[in-house]
Amino acid sequence: MEQAGSGQYILASSLAAPTLNGEDYGSALALVRLTTRENGIDARLEKHFAEVLMGLTGPVSPRADRVSGDVWPVWAGAGWTAAVTGNLSLTAPKDTIAGVPMGISFMSGRDQDSLLLSVGLAFEQAGLSAPHPDYQPTISVGDMTAL
Repeated sequence: MEQAGSGQYILASSLAAPTLNGEDYGSALALVRLTTRENGIDARLEKHFAEVLMGLTGPVSPRADRVSGDVWPVWAGAGWTAAVTGNLSLTAPKDTIAGVPMGISFMSGRDQDSLLLSVGLAFEQAGLSAPHPDYQPTISVGDMTAL
């Protein structure tokens, strides 16, 4: 059953989209790779002689809005960057806001799986991860000012 406002029509309309072998797709893919790899994470790692980048994963999840759909802030956090580039990403709980966990993302270059897992383990063992969240039924408007 389709959830109201879920945008199921977008999936249906994708059936009429150009194929992944088309020239438009190839150009778009090349642009994304250039801006997110060569000029993105990989460039930052190289420029700063770093092996791992770290940033907040994203904003606290919004409440479900059955009328208008979920409303996310413009800032999406660091977690999406690695997903787009194909780079490695590891997310760990860092803190809580009104009982809702906030994550921290660690990103690294290709084929650096063991390095990233070691960083995540060291982060956890240092006691820097967040306490277990209190599962709140919802967040009050007053709590949202912290965001």
